[in-house]
Amino acid sequence: MSTDLTSTGIPQELSPANGAVLVARTAAASALGLLITHQITGHGTFQALVMLVGATIAATPVLLWEWVAIGRLPVPEEEPLSDPRQVAIPPDVIRGTTAETTFPPLAATRPDHEVLERLRQLRVLCRQSTAGDAELYAVSRVRQLALAPVREACRRRRRRQRLLEVIPVVAVTATAFLAPLLIGSSPWLLAVAIALPVVAVTVLGAFRVQLPGPRDAARDAAGYSAFTELGCVGANRVGQDVFGGAEKFGIAGERRTAELLGTWLSGMSRVGVFHSLRFPESSRADIDHVVVIGRELFVIDSKAWKGGEYRRGADDVIIAPDGSVRPSSMPAAAVLLGRAGWGDVRVVTVIHATSGEVSVTSSDDAGHMVLTPVELVQVLLEARDRTSRAPWGTGDAEMFDSHTAQLTATLVAAPARESTDRVLLTE
Repeated sequence: MSTDLTSTGIPQELSPANGAVLVARTAAASALGLLITHQITGHGTFQALVMLVGATIAATPVLLWEWVAIGRLPVPEEEPLSDPRQVAIPPDVIRGTTAETTFPPLAATRPDHEVLERLRQLRVLCRQSTAGDAELYAVSRVRQLALAPVREACRRRRRRQRLLEVIPVVAVTATAFLAPLLIGSSPWLLAVAIALPVVAVTVLGAFRVQLPGPRDAARDAAGYSAFTELGCVGANRVGQDVFGGAEKFGIAGERRTAELLGTWLSGMSRVGVFHSLRFPESSRADIDHVVVIGRELFVIDSKAWKGGEYRRGADDVIIAPDGSVRPSSMPAAAVLLGRAGWGDVRVVTVIHATSGEVSVTSSDDAGHMVLTPVELVQVLLEARDRTSRAPWGTGDAEMFDSHTAQLTATLVAAPARESTDRVLLTE
């Protein structure tokens, strides 16, 4: 990357010297400083140290001139890549499985045409956002590759300057310790010995504000977070009979939720789906699903209950059609996750019908939402559409990766036999 100094109005005499010339200039200045110091101080016990200070002080203006010349160089400019590079978009990570067991039949989910069309439109918008994320990421990565030589040139310049800065610092430090030895010498020698390094360091500090640093495009770069699905549906219930056989219906409900998540969210960027996680601070309880969408976290509890009208009572209570109270432990899990630094966690209980149809009232509470399967899909798609309105930078992608790693560490181990059976929602 060549630069024409004359075209920028910078005098040629300010151009940095090559290594050999710089060494010769520094050696000549140091020798002159040694000679002058020797002539002035004469002989004494600390003459060698005093002469070293004199040599350092004499070399400082030479090095300062070189430091300024380096800083006054034109800033390297971005050059387009002569050979455009293909940027690999991070692939989706899908290792979601379903525990091998016998599933009781659940009632089919058949949303009406108007609702289904709304969900399809939302899915199209979310997929367009995913394509936009990939395009922005590719453009940003190509620009980062084009800026790499610029950043490296600026780093080399900074490294040379830092080496030159060591000399004035050493001069000031040595003068401070050896100044008492110079008090008996000429007053002007003492003044020059102290003033020159101080002025040199002061000038360096003033120029540092004006000099350009390495152009780092990473702060403004676009990030890309591929769709992630991990965990085994029903992994924590297989082999258990603590619910008198009802655990099979529980696995069936989890499986149906996993089908919905896979059908409507699969392949979308900024989305992570996790199945069968350990309950915070508990060795037995578990969380059926966790969905990360952008900066939002959804804790989902799947239920397979008889059809009818359900409603949310207190924050951790669901009222069944027959009036019975069914507690939920997910709000407590959300509180524990919030204390662990996850921020605002949204709890969702989705109810699948074992027979008939399920309807829910009072399902609009932001803290704990009780939803039908169709409403669950709508809430998640709206969340993905909402996050698409904000730019997704490298910092967001790093945060997403961090959340993925934390959730992966809490997954329940899958049973020995697994299947990847997935059934699409009837459209």
